Amino acid sequence: MIASSPSSPTAIEPVTLLKIIVQGFALLAWLWHLRRIPRSLRPILFFLLMSVAVENGALIMRAYVEHNTELYNAWIPVMVTLLCYWLWHTMAHRLASLCIGLVLACYFILLMVEATSPVADRILFQRSVLFGYACISALCAVQLIRLTTLARGQLWREPLFWTCVAFFASLGPALPYLGLLNHLYKVDQLKADALFTIIDVLFLIQFSALGIAGVLLPKPQRIIDHARV
Repeated sequence: MIASSPSSPTAIEPVTLLKIIVQGFALLAWLWHLRRIPRSLRPILFFLLMSVAVENGALIMRAYVEHNTELYNAWIPVMVTLLCYWLWHTMAHRLASLCIGLVLACYFILLMVEATSPVADRILFQRSVLFGYACISALCAVQLIRLTTLARGQLWREPLFWTCVAFFASLGPALPYLGLLNHLYKVDQLKADALFTIIDVLFLIQFSALGIAGVLLPKPQRIIDHARV
């Protein structure tokens, strides 16, 4: 999702261990039902694989470097692009495709501008992160509304529903909090680090919802057409 909360470079905190367990469960649920993943959800499996690699890679790197953001700085643009591709493939609508194309163009323009700024290595100060999160959250909200109009049964039993919920319920609420942390870091970095726990909670919400989606993959209700939703 975003950089993990600061922690000791030599010890794994309980919340970090919980994140590893929840994220691992989500990935295993999708891998276990690999053959049943509809085409529109296959990018999410790649997202899970990359997320696990990034989180565990960052955890190992913290054993040698106390403050590192390089891995997350490389992962976030990949994540935004991957989720936009998933939404484009899932929504399959001309207007949605146009909006997603504009989102990606604006995102990478912001990213290039920030790459030359003095705070390029501070994820929380990057406007491109807030912009990317806001757009993905908004697109997921639109998709959830579309699903409610297209559903012909119990929507909560549909993996696509939980996948949209995962990103809408985690990226959207993170926006005002990240904005608050931006200002707080300039005043009191220790207090900002302590409040980073909320980001960890949103991380758990995201991968818990993805885990539910993975569990539901074997017997989806097929209340919607995955290929053209």
